[in-house]
Amino acid sequence: KEMDYEVNWVHMKILVGFLLVGTLFGYAFYFNYIHHYEDSSLVGYVVFDGGTKVSTEKLSPELVQEIQSGNNEPKIVVVLKDNLETTSADLDERKEAIQEVQQEVINHLEDKVEVLKAEEASVPVSDAPTSNADFKVTHEFDTVNAFAGEVKAPQALAELVNDGKVKRILLDYPVEASLDQSVLRI
Repeated sequence: KEMDYEVNWVHMKILVGFLLVGTLFGYAFYFNYIHHYEDSSLVGYVVFDGGTKVSTEKLSPELVQEIQSGNNEPKIVVVLKDNLETTSADLDERKEAIQEVQQEVINHLEDKVEVLKAEEASVPVSDAPTSNADFKVTHEFDTVNAFAGEVKAPQALAELVNDGKVKRILLDYPVEASLDQSVLRI
């Protein structure tokens, strides 16, 4: 009976050892991979066809891949850094603060490159082929601290990456609604 007791303690020590090692590996994975993902897990530069280098510091990996595959005019979503007002519980205050931050970033971009805003276009921005704009703002979100647009010149993307109020720049995936899968639910 004494032997069974010793074997159980040996098993407990082994189990506790495995749990400690697993916890350490789990924490290391979380800290190195997930915690640093927003800062940037991909560091370097992406080079456009004309030779313009843009830092990948704030670009999503999908956007980098899209540019590297030859798309020199990607559609993007620019996610802006939040502050107390942009995360306010009061919806009207939040909307106003988001609009202010969006305008600050867009105005700063306008100081560097030519920007076409959605409200300035006589036709929808996506249908305005005659414009020489370097960046076209296609949508300013009301309750999300972000805006969408089309990069027409690499310098516009470089300026957005260098803007301190920009948190992340994502590839704007095309979204289509399809009724063939939802008809049964209607």
